[in-house]
Amino acid sequence: MFEVHVPRGVQVRVLSRAPKKTIVSAGAAGPGGASPGDRSDEQSALRRAFLFPAPGKLADNHGRRARTAAVRLRRDATEIPMRYAICNELFQGWDHRRVVDYVAAAGYTGLELAPYTLAEHVDEITPARRRELRTIAEDRGIAITGLHWLLVKPPGLHICHPDAAVRARTADYLRRLVDLCGDLGGAVMVFGSPNQRKIAADLPRADAVAWAREVFASCGPAAAARGVTLCLEALPEDLTNFLNTNAEVRDSVAAIGHPNIQMMIDVKSMCAEAILVPDNIRACAGVFRYVHANDSNLKGPGFGAVDYAPIAATLREVGYDGWISVEVFNYDEGPEFIATKSLEYLRRVVG
Repeated sequence: MFEVHVPRGVQVRVLSRAPKKTIVSAGAAGPGGASPGDRSDEQSALRRAFLFPAPGKLADNHGRRARTAAVRLRRDATEIPMRYAICNELFQGWDHRRVVDYVAAAGYTGLELAPYTLAEHVDEITPARRRELRTIAEDRGIAITGLHWLLVKPPGLHICHPDAAVRARTADYLRRLVDLCGDLGGAVMVFGSPNQRKIAADLPRADAVAWAREVFASCGPAAAARGVTLCLEALPEDLTNFLNTNAEVRDSVAAIGHPNIQMMIDVKSMCAEAILVPDNIRACAGVFRYVHANDSNLKGPGFGAVDYAPIAATLREVGYDGWISVEVFNYDEGPEFIATKSLEYLRRVVG
């Protein structure tokens, strides 16, 4: 009998014990187990167990049958729909409830928040307001996926400033954002903030890089405690001069060495790199935890020349089943049109 390596927490049940028709599926949970609403996650985990079995698990007398099942599950995996979110700063001047109502009606299931759209300082977002923001979203079936544009406000923050006091305030503020993210039910914080990471020309680059990594590393324990992952984002050279490529980001993630300090990938940023986007995604496999969808023209996916078909194929190839979040920088067409057409395109091309 062949064995399947199933990740901890996934419950399975055997629907048939016939030796030639053994079927394994995600089952309904018992007391203390996953709820029916978690079945899709269980199915994803079970499929990953088939697609990426533990070493040696298929080396038995029933290897051919196991490989056949794996091929069938690979085929089925291409039919698993992605989860789509959108960034809230697109909806300039809208209150949170109106944004949630619109993105839910459009068909999104996630919303990514920029803290500066909520308050000038994270401490101004009271516990009651945090509960309200989360409840409004959950009541409409929207998950708050996390935060981005982390250091736009307040002024005076910088991760590689020569003044240690500035870096300490910045690290403290990021940890406060971790708590906000956790309170809202989010799991990801995207660190872009190009101006707050730019290395001054008169600074030794090695020192600045080391300081930035220390700030990120100091957030690791707080992030772990709240179930949040801080994801570093590569940004092109026209925006900043630090962490310009995914390769640089991977190096920093490896140097920091904390499981809650990882990376994300952004389609627009990858378009600025020398490496082809699908190859870039493959190089980041196993490290990136989140995806921003946009176009090299600063608009939404489907609004420019970027073809998402090979991007989608590569995301599935590397086993990514997390969020794809629409982030745009050119709002000319208006938020409703951008949000609706971006999702229509992603569903048509990505699935």
